[in-house]
Amino acid sequence: MDFNIIKRIKLKDAFSGNAKFEDVISDEDYLRELFEFSNRGTAYVFDDSEIGHSTFTLDTRGIGRDRVLVIKNRHHKDIFLWHIDGVLYAKNTKCDCAILTDKELIFAEFKANAENQTDEAIIHNFIKAKEQLLSTITDIKNKCSAAGVELEDMLHLEAYAIFNQTVPDGSAYRKNISAEFWLQSDGIDLKFENEKKLIN
Repeated sequence: MDFNIIKRIKLKDAFSGNAKFEDVISDEDYLRELFEFSNRGTAYVFDDSEIGHSTFTLDTRGIGRDRVLVIKNRHHKDIFLWHIDGVLYAKNTKCDCAILTDKELIFAEFKANAENQTDEAIIHNFIKAKEQLLSTITDIKNKCSAAGVELEDMLHLEAYAIFNQTVPDGSAYRKNISAEFWLQSDGIDLKFENEKKLIN
């Protein structure tokens, strides 16, 4: 397990006022609350309402594959799942989590459990997902920049909004939200997919 990527982007310095980062003395302390680790060939990320944050799960039985973010990790790279909403930030203020590798930082917001039965609810959840992802990315980029790290120079950044199968694919509104996000985030892609293939 290689913690160098967490240290290389200076997250402890960037979040110097945060008690959870201040409590990190040894590398393994990152795994107490802030991160989980995996190097499995396929990893599943699930927003678990019972524990109050996103977590790795070994399979999708009882959950449904459309309610998880599937991480395809063909080369068994080290993956850190960064607990954000409800751990690093107050609940429901930021996106749910991020996946950190030596080459990528992937932000994820789960709306699979949200009320998606009407067009109005779906549009509301599109907007909410975009706002939570954008707010998280902006804040983390600013904190890292203040610590001397420009994230875009070191990592490929992406955002994912995960909806369940009741939400139609390819809607014009979804495309508009992605285009708005790309402009507002200075060129970060927002994808409405639940599978991510890691860069080797």
